[in-house]
Amino acid sequence: MANPSEVPHAIGIRGKGVDETGETVGNGGTSRVEADLEPGTYELFCPVGGHEEAGMTATLVVED
Repeated sequence: MANPSEVPHAIGIRGKGVDETGETVGNGGTSRVEADLEPGTYELFCPVGGHEEAGMTATLVVED
């Protein structure tokens, strides 16, 4: 996930036993996370302090 912001960000994914986070990056950086995912629903989030609580989340659906 690219970060076009002046505020540091990262990407994380969790659900169904997965809990992985990428590197926190500054403006122009790209945070990457890799995980082997089974079909189902997962949460994407920014693991930087307070960002998830501020609503930086999304849902990822992996289909069969």
